[in-house]
Amino acid sequence: TAGAEFDDNAVKAYTVGATASGTLLRNAIIALCVAIVVMLIYIIIRFTLSSALAAVCALIHDVIIMIAFTAIFNIPVNSTFIAAVITIVGYSINATIIIFDRIREYNKDPNNADTPDVQIANEALSHTIGRTVLTTITTLVMVVALAALSVSAIQDFIFPIIFGLLAGAYSSVLLAPSFYVMFRKIEKKIKAKKQAKKGYQGAVAANKESK
Repeated sequence: TAGAEFDDNAVKAYTVGATASGTLLRNAIIALCVAIVVMLIYIIIRFTLSSALAAVCALIHDVIIMIAFTAIFNIPVNSTFIAAVITIVGYSINATIIIFDRIREYNKDPNNADTPDVQIANEALSHTIGRTVLTTITTLVMVVALAALSVSAIQDFIFPIIFGLLAGAYSSVLLAPSFYVMFRKIEKKIKAKKQAKKGYQGAVAANKESK
């Protein structure tokens, strides 16, 4: 990218070459990966591994959607775009955590000990979807108004934000709970196999002792 700064006496030109842009993009990807790893650790500590994996899958979806629409509308990938991606990652993970927090409350209830994960996820979603949708709509109203009234430099930041808000709402409401249920099934199958293996080893050991 290139540009110029003017004053009364001089013109200063500046250029950002391929090396600088490559370094910027590489550092941004590293920062994004570090942020996702930290979020993964936090969600594992606060919730469960299944919740963490589901949240990360939803975040990856949001980033891919933002990159796709950015390419379609020929929006430059620069520091402004990276700031928009990081903003959406934080916004989306907040909406996802609200749903997972309600899921955790339902799982703590002894009356839900035998309740299927699908039903628990649906109950949690039904109690949080209104908040997520209203928050997204009110944010979109302000962002769209800013996009309509702002200069082109700000629009390079605003349009990725709009794409990310829509993708984040979709992933938080529809994808994250579905990923959670899927990973919970996998987790339960792994635990069942481990318990069966332990039971088999215990039976073999008992049989040897009896002989």
